[in-house]
Amino acid sequence: IGDILTRTGNRADGEKLGGFSVHNASAIVKTGQWTLQLYAENLWNKYAVTGVRSSRPYVQTVSDENGDPVVVRRYYQDVLRPREFGLRVTYDFEL
Repeated sequence: IGDILTRTGNRADGEKLGGFSVHNASAIVKTGQWTLQLYAENLWNKYAVTGVRSSRPYVQTVSDENGDPVVVRRYYQDVLRPREFGLRVTYDFEL
């Protein structure tokens, strides 16, 4: 995936998210009605930001009714899931 902008034309404190690639792998064995799949997702455990909500200026410190500081966080980043290995087992009742 190539670089993308979080706001059209990078306006209003938008961000440029760097490109990244993700590698997945799987091996499947079928025998009769059974299917076994060994899989790995995000094989190299790549960390990448995939999207954002709002923009950084919306992280602010305000005061509550007692004058105590409260951090308002409307901004956050979505990231790739970490490496995952697994085994899927399925049975086909229709054969």
